Amino acid sequence: MSGIPERLAQVQADLDDLDVQLAAGELDAPTAHRLRTTYEAERAEILATDEIEGTDRPWGRVIAGVAIVVIGLVGAGIAVARSADERNPGDLITGGLPSVDLTTISNEEMEEVVAGFPEVATMRLALADRYFNDAQFSDALRHYLIVLDQEPANPRALANIGWMTYLSGESEIGERYVEQALAVDAGYSQAYFFLGAIRLYGLEDPAGAITPLEALLMFEDLPAEIRAQAEELLAEARAGA
Repeated sequence: MSGIPERLAQVQADLDDLDVQLAAGELDAPTAHRLRTTYEAERAEILATDEIEGTDRPWGRVIAGVAIVVIGLVGAGIAVARSADERNPGDLITGGLPSVDLTTISNEEMEEVVAGFPEVATMRLALADRYFNDAQFSDALRHYLIVLDQEPANPRALANIGWMTYLSGESEIGERYVEQALAVDAGYSQAYFFLGAIRLYGLEDPAGAITPLEALLMFEDLPAEIRAQAEELLAEARAGA
């Protein structure tokens, strides 16, 4: 069987071909939607494999080394995309359903709410973030992909899918997702960290990692521990450039 990077690359190629065929009129919309759903399900299955947890790969140490930074960024609230209709965990969510304090309900209860109100992307995004922060990547990916169906330019979904793709070993595809997130929202701090780490460790491009890490350090509200980690990565990137 092909390795995870090769399998992910093939799925991405299939998705790219699908877009070309749809634009050229070679496929009708229902067929394209069915194929896209199939390809995205295949990608979710690949990302769900336990192999992405391995630490014997060249990028293994970054998984452990930056995990606390990712969680810290989310906890500090600076990872949240700054669009007006998004809210931090614990905020009240509306949009056709009763106000819900997310800190008071379980993942299972959130799944029920999302199933009952599938059009409320903010609730689904909050649930995906929970799974992402707990490294339950298959569950996270499933919800992030639905968010992107509803909001194709959602920066948080794009960035986090990019990070999971990188962890699976497909750094170039992961980089593209994160770059798309920053193209949508240049103020999304966590994406700069993702981009710097992907380029430094995944693509072995320390020179390319410098700019996003410098941009991350421009955020005045970075917690001290996260700033220290970013400075460490930046120093490593500069030394290797």
